[in-house]
Amino acid sequence: MTNKRQKCKNARECRMSCRFRDGKTSSPRCYEPADDPPTPIDLVAIRRAVAEKQVGIVTSLVVEKLCDEIDLLRNRSAIASGILQAASEQRDDLLNQRDAQIGEIDALKRERNELHAKLILEEGDHQRRREMLRDCREERDELHAKLTTAKRLFWPDDDPDAEDLIPDGDRVKAEITLEEVEQFMSLLTGEYLPDRWTLDNVPKITRREAFTVVYYLQECLGVLPDHYEQCNICGEMYDTERGGFTIDTTGEPHNWHNEIGVTKKMIAESGGGMVCSCECEVGFWREKFPEWRPT
Repeated sequence: MTNKRQKCKNARECRMSCRFRDGKTSSPRCYEPADDPPTPIDLVAIRRAVAEKQVGIVTSLVVEKLCDEIDLLRNRSAIASGILQAASEQRDDLLNQRDAQIGEIDALKRERNELHAKLILEEGDHQRRREMLRDCREERDELHAKLTTAKRLFWPDDDPDAEDLIPDGDRVKAEITLEEVEQFMSLLTGEYLPDRWTLDNVPKITRREAFTVVYYLQECLGVLPDHYEQCNICGEMYDTERGGFTIDTTGEPHNWHNEIGVTKKMIAESGGGMVCSCECEVGFWREKFPEWRPT
């Protein structure tokens, strides 16, 4: 036989790895072809293969772990995004509430400023009224002193008519009230007609023209009291002994004028006027000086 099997010389060394090992007997019987040399075992390759397999297993485990971590991070990112969106919406709501509160605060500030301006106007009006009342009292005391002196000079103490020192014309003036002057002006403007009166030609003039008639009856004829004036702004009649203010071009600014920013130059250039209240006086200065604003 050309391919005679012979007993392996390296049976002890390759007992477990020889390809000719006979597994049926308890002791190995290795044979190899007579012409083929024994195949060497590459332990390095085996170790490399084992190492590569272990590396593959470890790599797959690491990749799987990393995938789990990535999924966990994605879930956390989604949760964080939801929380951030909710926080943004809450922030927007807070900003809207803040803007609304700022608007309410601004409205309250404007209302406060308006009330403060009205308070200043009322204080100025009360101050002028107190000043006018003081002047009227001083004038009354002066007139009373003059009448007392006239009584002592021209009327004896036992004269029963000594108390009646007011002339007839002045007595008539004192009896005419502001309401009656208003009715007279309404008669001139065609807005009023006394009961049981019939006129063919009812006068119809403006209130300015009607006050010209009243002014003539006051200053020239002495029929009406001269302390009734017409406001230059609203056109209403008022009693100068009880209110109102006369703007004199030669006068000095009052404390209230200094508070609202009216100067002596403005008073001199205004041309003078008559107003019934603080509001009308502010309107007077705005009409005379359009660029002026109260402080």
